[in-house]
Amino acid sequence: YSEEKLFEVTVPPPEQRRQGVAQYMDAYSEELGLSVIAIRGTDVGRLSDLVEDVKIFKEPVLVSLLSVVFPTIRIWPDPVSAFVINALSHTLTIFGLEGSANYYKGVLEYVRSVSDDRQVVLTGHSLGGGLARIVAAIEHLPNVAFSPPGVAQSYYKFVYNEMSSSSELADAARLLHHESIAVLPENDPVPTVDTQVGLIQRIGCDVSAQAMQNSCHMLEGTISDLLRRCGDDRGRFVDSQFRFGLGDILRQTWDKSLEQKTSVLAGFGMFLIVVLLFVLPDKI
Repeated sequence: YSEEKLFEVTVPPPEQRRQGVAQYMDAYSEELGLSVIAIRGTDVGRLSDLVEDVKIFKEPVLVSLLSVVFPTIRIWPDPVSAFVINALSHTLTIFGLEGSANYYKGVLEYVRSVSDDRQVVLTGHSLGGGLARIVAAIEHLPNVAFSPPGVAQSYYKFVYNEMSSSSELADAARLLHHESIAVLPENDPVPTVDTQVGLIQRIGCDVSAQAMQNSCHMLEGTISDLLRRCGDDRGRFVDSQFRFGLGDILRQTWDKSLEQKTSVLAGFGMFLIVVLLFVLPDKI
């Protein structure tokens, strides 16, 4: 037993710990000269987090829904889809439906402030994993993401203003695959958003029977499966089991819906447009 600290943990300053900004923590080891920066993902029990997800990934989801009506969209190369999504994002901003393309900027600024004197590895779960891949591509850093959404089609709208030329933008697209690992549980719907990049490792899900409740997306289940399949060489854990319960979030969902009514109405409007695209062709 040693009282020496293995890692020194840093959290964002108070002005950054607010809604609408990506939250992160930095576990720094002076002995290893290494910072592991973890970006917080979506808390499925908090509607405010789900609203941020909708703001950030509404364009690729909309393009995916439109591909059902217009199947030729599916054969677009990812760079073409990325260009269309970036243009769509700017168009929605004109109509007051501003997204959160700057959601990751606090993390990016922090990474730039520490990466000169240490090795940096980025990680995150869900939305945090997607943001970790984007920041890692911009700064040429390794990353490990758990259950992230894809970023191959949406990265343009995140990094467009960070790049000074089209060649830098193309380099960032290629670096999405550089030292990038994604751990994806089966039956998890979140990784099906957009297109995945880098090395992909599929794992099982112990609670697939509750997959419709998003059970396979829970990080606790992923950790449990990895511990049981891979073991612990240091002997700290013998076995791991994961059970899932959705819990009572209806009251909180209703309260947050009223609080975020503008975003909820905007999302409902986009859904209604897609439904009409299915119905109207049969009526004309």
